[in-house]
Amino acid sequence: MVLFCFAYAEGEKKPFTVDDAVNMVSVSNPLISPDGKWIIFSKDELKWEDNKQERYLWLVSADGGEPFKYTNTEGDSSPRWSPDGEYLAFLRGKEEKRQVWMMRTSGGEATQTTEHEGEVSSFRWSADSQNLMTGVDEVIKQGIADPEKMGVRGWSYGGILGGWALTKTDRFKAASLGAMVSDWISEYGMSFSFEVRLWYIGGTPGDNPQGYREMSSLTHIENVKTPVILFHGERDTTCTIGQSLNYFTYLHEMGKTVRFLRFPREPHGFREPHHQRIRMVEEIAWMQKYIRGMDWACERPKEKKEEKNVGA
Repeated sequence: MVLFCFAYAEGEKKPFTVDDAVNMVSVSNPLISPDGKWIIFSKDELKWEDNKQERYLWLVSADGGEPFKYTNTEGDSSPRWSPDGEYLAFLRGKEEKRQVWMMRTSGGEATQTTEHEGEVSSFRWSADSQNLMTGVDEVIKQGIADPEKMGVRGWSYGGILGGWALTKTDRFKAASLGAMVSDWISEYGMSFSFEVRLWYIGGTPGDNPQGYREMSSLTHIENVKTPVILFHGERDTTCTIGQSLNYFTYLHEMGKTVRFLRFPREPHGFREPHHQRIRMVEEIAWMQKYIRGMDWACERPKEKKEEKNVGA
């Protein structure tokens, strides 16, 4: 979950635009330490001049105060507290070679703890669409959500869980899924075999084929009734692009409402600002159309005029 906060100076009220959203510094994945004293989080900021997004891990006292950068290596992500709160483990490295590193909460030198040939993409996994819908029922009960105007959005594991949930319920009017996995057998040798084998499904497709088929949303895809838009980067090695293509193709051939957008050069987490903007615009338009029944379009950002120096 990502929390967005906006603040405008008094007298500067204006409509919030897609470009405002794209340019926001985002704070995500906050985790409270076991003793409740510290919060670790990811902070993302776009660098248009370099056509990239930078991410660092930050730490802040739960009592407030000034946050400080916990690590100085760009791209560190997925922090996890040790049970005693003495250490933080996180992922570091390029997309295709990310490994688990560990460092004391108090600071110091980080040490690499895994040396897998492929990428380590996650520490743990769980899949329970019933838990998801229990949470949905609660926000409806509190009057936060309108049961007739609900959509679901997910990326990476959120896309996996969202794709699975759509095979179990038709309560969502629209869905946006990104960088997902739809068939665990075909993905086994591509990137996820370590996590899936140990703590997600158990065993291998050879000795537990039924388990792998049962936990794949593709197996139950005929149950999907929700309009779906899918996004995937062509260089994603964490969840390979064929997974979204399979989900799209199956739905398309069954005559379901579905759309698929593929993005060149993008890995598991999109880096290029223009691609992030396109994804956001298309996602909003899809949700507006199928949840609210309205056509929505976004104006293109105005190009900045170059200033010319006029000599005497």
